[in-house]
This record gives sequence, structure tokens and C-alpha cells, in this order.
Amino acid sequence: MSSRRGNEAEAVIFKDGVYVRGVSAELVLGLSALDSAHRELTGEAVTVTSVSDGRHGNKSLHYSGRGADVRTRHLSAEERQAFFAKASDYLPEDFDLVAESDHFHLEFDPRGRLP
Repeated sequence: MSSRRGNEAEAVIFKDGVYVRGVSAELVLGLSALDSAHRELTGEAVTVTSVSDGRHGNKSLHYSGRGADVRTRHLSAEERQAFFAKASDYLPEDFDLVAESDHFHLEFDPRGRLP
């Protein structure tokens, strides 16, 4: 993954200021799945808007490196639905994808199998 901007084939885009220290390998896999789905639908890389930075709920998986947000405000309602469906198909077991008003929240949450 990279912080480069633009439409480069190998790069997930991170919004300026996104803090990624401590991100789990599993989350990287999940972000890669979202990126593949986004590229298939739009031809462009997905933009990560938050990982362990920002303000989240006390029990948020963002703080343990297992949660991230990706931008969707640039998509129409139909594109958001298609992105959500395709991303859900691409994600391995133990991931949750939640549609928020202007982004999707991704988390690696293997219930009962991690501390």
C-alpha cells in the first residue's frame, strides 16, 4: 500500500494525516479486497480516510489496528450499493463492512478468536 495520490495501479490511497502505525496484517488484506472491488467498479484506487487516527467509539477496532474507513461520498447511491455488494463478496470471513453516510467502515472481527 502507498500514500501516493492518483490512479496508479499498485496504490491504495491514504488521505493526508491518516495514521497507520499498528495496522494488522488482516486489515491490510481487507483493504486490498475493498480496493479490488472499487477498482473493478470505478477504475480507481480506494481512498482510506481513517485507520487508528480520528475519533471513534471506546470499543472501536480502529485503535487496535483492525478497523478502517474508506471514502464513498464520491459515489452515487447505485454505485455505493454495487461497491458494498462486490466488496462484501471479496472480503474473507471474519470481516464486517458497515455502510455509514459518507464512508464504509471495515473491521477485522473474528468473534471469540482474538483478545
